[in-house]
Amino acid sequence: MGDKLTKSEMINKFSETVGMEKATDLFEETCHTAGLENRQEFNKSEALKILDMLRQKGGMIGIIAGFMASEAHLMSE
Repeated sequence: MGDKLTKSEMINKFSETVGMEKATDLFEETCHTAGLENRQEFNKSEALKILDMLRQKGGMIGIIAGFMASEAHLMSE
């Protein structure tokens, strides 16, 4: 894992469970709420902010976000 997470990497992880359209909508909505819309890549703190918001949704989305957050913690700043 590099020092940035791309929008497409994050959406693709969620799309494996909920499908591409729902994953894209969910991610775009969360980025908008986080004030990070129109971005193609995210640094560690930005990714963790988005993933924490998604984790709070619970269910499979929350589980995936939790795993991704664990991976993001290994990123360099």
